[in-house]
Amino acid sequence: DKYGHLQDDKYAQPLVDVNEMTSTTLALTMGFEPVEAHERERAVGLNSRGSVSRDEALCVLGGWKLAFLGDSVTRFQYFNLMEFLQTGDLGSKYATKSSGSEGLHFDESFEWTQRPSEKKHKQHFVKRFHRVGNATICPDKANSSVVAQFWFLADWETIGDDLPALYETVSRWADVVVYNVGIWEIKDVPGYKTADPDDKAGVQAHYEAVVSSALAKVVGPARAGYFRSTSCCGETAKPEDETESESIERFFQSALGVWTINKVARRLVDEAGVGLVDVWPLLSPTNLRDRTTDDVHPVPHLYHVWNTLLLWTMATDDRLYPRDPATGERPSDAYFDRRGDAYAPSAAPTPAPSRAPTAPSPAPSAAPTR
Repeated sequence: DKYGHLQDDKYAQPLVDVNEMTSTTLALTMGFEPVEAHERERAVGLNSRGSVSRDEALCVLGGWKLAFLGDSVTRFQYFNLMEFLQTGDLGSKYATKSSGSEGLHFDESFEWTQRPSEKKHKQHFVKRFHRVGNATICPDKANSSVVAQFWFLADWETIGDDLPALYETVSRWADVVVYNVGIWEIKDVPGYKTADPDDKAGVQAHYEAVVSSALAKVVGPARAGYFRSTSCCGETAKPEDETESESIERFFQSALGVWTINKVARRLVDEAGVGLVDVWPLLSPTNLRDRTTDDVHPVPHLYHVWNTLLLWTMATDDRLYPRDPATGERPSDAYFDRRGDAYAPSAAPTPAPSRAPTAPSPAPSAAPTR
């Protein structure tokens, strides 16, 4: 069919073919430019260094408190990273089960809100790693710990009144915030599934308000805040007796809605001066069946690519690892020196944040009650 030339083989080697994905993504095929050229080159350049090892990941994360906020797509990203830090594996089938596995994906679990909502939509997970530093790679992190928490954001009509308290709790605690809001928040807004990216029909104003609030109240105040773009291709009801070509066409139309909200989010992120972890180029309507478990949630290997992008972005972020004015080197450079010149960190500095970093605060002793 007309999209057949874009069909990929089963996604088995996530870090091998990633450099070629950006040339065959939905947006480029449809004649759009989803990412500014320098951002696309940066993403490809970061990934081309190869996967980050477990020891290297723990070195990068050591000493920082991480907060992940988002829906089930973000939850499984969190599970995948926690399992990788725990075992060194890229993720198991258990990393795509909504409850996760205690001891592997989390140490403690709570419900962060008492609002009427589905139980799994109120999830709050906590995972801790102690004395993470490898004596050879990062002796400076020998006695450091990593604490990572996840809060589920969905059912916006019921949790809205609790968000200010949650944002305040997270912003006071976290050093690093990874935030996404996308599918759940806007999928029922008129215009979301339109095939015309210029027909926003209220999506932009609605979505802008939600993203702007999050950037100002929870992402921006962090020492290093990152907005993760929304991946292709949204959630749409599958009609009965739908053919394969009709299914692809439906995904393309839905994906244009996601492309639109990503465009809005990217502008707001730039204005706020926070970081962007852009995973949009890694999925398209024609590779969803191979790269996701259910047309929405990525397979564990692809989640590992997402987390690799996050780790490399953190390792080269001046807010976390500033350059020495005399040498131009970062403390994190040493974590990867043993790889040789092929994996030397990029010389391009990360733009400075638009506001002064906030000092870390003690971790909360219990889950937020609001």
